[in-house]
Amino acid sequence: MVSGDINRKVSVILAADVVGYSKHMEENENETVKSLRRCETILRNLLKKHEGNLFNTGGDSFLIEFPSAVGAVLCAVNFQKEIKINNTECIKTSYPEFVEQMSSLGANLNESK
Repeated sequence: MVSGDINRKVSVILAADVVGYSKHMEENENETVKSLRRCETILRNLLKKHEGNLFNTGGDSFLIEFPSAVGAVLCAVNFQKEIKINNTECIKTSYPEFVEQMSSLGANLNESK
């Protein structure tokens, strides 16, 4: 490292939020919470694979830090694919009161000293 160089850290924050969560909670709280827990399990497994760090949750939202934009995007794409598969399987095996989940995702890239 040359004298005077600045060390920089790149962080990508991915925010995930369940679409229609409040409405689902009003209609069927028990199944909505069960479905959210399945989504969280899927997400946590993907975080291990893509080096994500879940640093905050609140109700139906998750904030995750990644060391690269590529990891964040791959995790987000795989999460949406796995949620779609989960929804299809749950509908086929027919949890009687199954609440279908879909998440909205957003990413922010930050470079800091």
